[in-house]
Amino acid sequence: MNEKPLSLESGFDPPSFGSYHRLYMFFTWLLTCCGFILIFIDMDGFYEHTHAIVGIITFVLCFLQPIFGAINPHHKAKKLFRLWHVLSGNVTYVLAITNMFLAVGLESAKLKTSLYGWLGGAVAFNVLIHATFLLLEHLSKKRGASLDPTKDASFSRWRKVTLSVQLIGLFAFTVVIAVQIWLA
Repeated sequence: MNEKPLSLESGFDPPSFGSYHRLYMFFTWLLTCCGFILIFIDMDGFYEHTHAIVGIITFVLCFLQPIFGAINPHHKAKKLFRLWHVLSGNVTYVLAITNMFLAVGLESAKLKTSLYGWLGGAVAFNVLIHATFLLLEHLSKKRGASLDPTKDASFSRWRKVTLSVQLIGLFAFTVVIAVQIWLA
């Protein structure tokens, strides 16, 4: 396989970043759809409260994400669609996190308030990881891009390590939070 290395200047070529992004986002989309359906089954319908309303908005935005990501319009509109895809993806992410915090406060959820700490820890961990990625991107740009496509970009090893730490850390937080919810 002759895959290009992961670099900022290449825009994360489809064989690397794009493929992983599509795979992870497909599972995000699938699990969000399943969760949305299961909630309605479990709750026997819709109950109007902030958590439910934010959840519906988050679901609609999540549902539309792959559609906007797949649209490939003419050059002039392409930047606009890409901007919409990135912005709505980030808004969806923030709404989903916010909705997790809103769920803890629901009486019907019967969750322990200690869950706020675990959720806050996961958010703080993720913010720290994103700050690390931004720092590594800055350092890579400062060092200058290598024009040799057979070599990794500057700090690519550290980005890979940071990504591994993020995956392991968020998985660990997910397991702990899921166990806390299960035991509630």
